Amino acid sequence: MFGGMEVRSILIALDIDRSVVEEAIRKKCQLILVHHPVFFHPVTKIDASNPASSLLIDIIDKRISVYAAHTNLDKLYYDKLATVLGLHNTELLYPAGDMKGSSQAGYGVISRLDEPVPLISLLDMVRSKLNLDFLVYAGDPGIQCSRIAVLNGAGGRFIEDAIAEHGADCVITGDVGHHQAKYASVSGAAVIDAGHFGTEVVMLGFLRDQIADCLTNTRDGKDIRIDISESEQNPMSLFSRTDNE
Repeated sequence: MFGGMEVRSILIALDIDRSVVEEAIRKKCQLILVHHPVFFHPVTKIDASNPASSLLIDIIDKRISVYAAHTNLDKLYYDKLATVLGLHNTELLYPAGDMKGSSQAGYGVISRLDEPVPLISLLDMVRSKLNLDFLVYAGDPGIQCSRIAVLNGAGGRFIEDAIAEHGADCVITGDVGHHQAKYASVSGAAVIDAGHFGTEVVMLGFLRDQIADCLTNTRDGKDIRIDISESEQNPMSLFSRTDNE
């Protein structure tokens, strides 16, 4: 953060990349608020030939501050994906004991449906609610699902536990691996992989609204502009034979 700089415009994004930085420059933003940090590993040097370093150089040159809220936001917004999907009657799956100032925080929820629904209906609902072009799934499309585990981002590692220990018959998450999908399938359950981007970008609207509410109670806070990035895109695409036929 650039000390002493007045912030009048904030850009919120899931990741920081070239398109987000250029958008922030166009909109004259003083702060970019992202979920994922620029660097996930220690940096030993700033090299302009490295894409991440090049971004950092441009950010510093334009005097734009960057703040990343990563796992703390995951824990605080543990139920937001389920909210967007319209799933109610939820319970926190994995409580976090290290979140000060929050009575309930953690990772993931499990929702109990009033009536079982077939997996194919859940697939259609998730794709529609998250406005996605495609989904990846494992399991029989006709199986009936009534206990739905929902975990944003890289929730694949929790699939076995959600099914075996929490009785989930369907897990909605992102970044699902082969063996995790296979476990769900042979267990008679299902997995819907809506992608890391698809399951987390939905948090940004909640973050914008929460910041706006906080700023309303501060002097001149209502005059601060808060935008969700319009240029950020899902990095994943689906290729099929019909794309070239």
